[in-house]
Amino acid sequence: MSLSPYERETVVSLNDGEDTAAIVSSQSTVWTRMARRGVEPDRVETMDGRVVTKFFTVPKSWIKIGPPRRIGEDQKRAAGERMRALHEAGRLVR
Repeated sequence: MSLSPYERETVVSLNDGEDTAAIVSSQSTVWTRMARRGVEPDRVETMDGRVVTKFFTVPKSWIKIGPPRRIGEDQKRAAGERMRALHEAGRLVR
């Protein structure tokens, strides 16, 4: 049995008494992002032998709430040119 889309959630808990944030997630994309940052789960919950939830602790300074970054067409074009140059120079590996 797997979790429904509504059950696959992530909860971030902050308070003024601690310097860390608690993250409880049932979303594999969050698990991957945490792993890429070198964060191991504090605890893992399973259901029917499958991992369904992971618990993490991170510094509060890692938590940011803000709108997505907006970049203009000129910035997109310049970034594309930089990536192409890196790729052609063999400095960008796929």
